[in-house]
Amino acid sequence: MADLVDRYGKELQSFGYTPSSMHSTRLKNRLHDACPYLQASGKPGQDTLVTFRDDVDLHLRKEVHRDFDGDALQLFNASKIVRSDIF
Repeated sequence: MADLVDRYGKELQSFGYTPSSMHSTRLKNRLHDACPYLQASGKPGQDTLVTFRDDVDLHLRKEVHRDFDGDALQLFNASKIVRSDIF
């Protein structure tokens, strides 16, 4: 959400408006009012992820917290097996 607030502030400045301060909660509420098909997930005070309502949030959160080290270890072990069979 912080990235979105920064981007929104820069866009306002490009139109000649200089906001005194940007509040992410107010922007989140305005987005929700303007686009009811969006939802915000995350606990207050933490990173907020704005997504569509159609279960995209669940899949994105799962991919963000995916264990890439475990995947890399599995690929490494599989490559060792293939190499031992080839050579």
